[in-house]
Amino acid sequence: MRARPGWAPGAGDPANPAGKTVYELKTVKVPLSEDLPDIHFLWTQYPCKAFHNAMASKAAGVQVVSNEEARLQMKAGRTARNTPAPQRMYNHFEGSAALTNKADLRDTIVAFYLRHGRDPFSIVPPTFVVRGGTSDAEFAIWRRMYDGNAESTGQRMWLVKPGDKANRGNGIRIYDDAEELAERVDSKERCWVIQKYMEAPLLVHRRKFDIRAYCLVTQEPGGGAVRAYCYQEAYLRTTSVEYSTKTKDRMVHLNNDAVQKKGGDYGKFEA
Repeated sequence: MRARPGWAPGAGDPANPAGKTVYELKTVKVPLSEDLPDIHFLWTQYPCKAFHNAMASKAAGVQVVSNEEARLQMKAGRTARNTPAPQRMYNHFEGSAALTNKADLRDTIVAFYLRHGRDPFSIVPPTFVVRGGTSDAEFAIWRRMYDGNAESTGQRMWLVKPGDKANRGNGIRIYDDAEELAERVDSKERCWVIQKYMEAPLLVHRRKFDIRAYCLVTQEPGGGAVRAYCYQEAYLRTTSVEYSTKTKDRMVHLNNDAVQKKGGDYGKFEA
């Protein structure tokens, strides 16, 4: 990066001397200054609302004052600048939680398909967002579907997932008993997603799999055109245990790498 003309790590990056970096705590603290350059390109794990606001308002002189592992803090510089704000790039769209949050993703899919006159559950398994435990009206709708589905098809397996902040397979449970599932939904005051489990999935060598592909989405400044670029190569990951509905073992049912890497046969069947 330093070898590129006009490019340098900004204040708040560990490689920039303007901040005090403590590697043991994974933090960088930067005092407000009048002469720090504006940020042109920002890449963070989590969205930073202050940077989104700066982009929307075209405010100049916005600086990073604290960079931590899971949080970035920004403030306006000590003096207002007369120069216009630069064109900025950021790796998060505002409102991107609609894609990364399980409850919002479900609501987005349902709204999109209904708006086009199509059944959303023709493309994804029946999915319910429960925000008020078993007293939630959505839970009652789910229970009617559970009973009807169990009677007509004999299938009783459902997934329960945290609907808000969770990833890497954390908090996901598999149930085939409605009362046990209800206990899970009432165990914590939080948003839950209940989704029908696909009991007869497509398998590779008798094991479940997922496909990881990468896509870059960009948008021109000022609400301009949105473009998507798909990387042509993808890769397939399988579970380390053969599929069966006779067990609720996470190694059988969850493809998440964070789950599979804890298994004794992790990577044994991958080429």
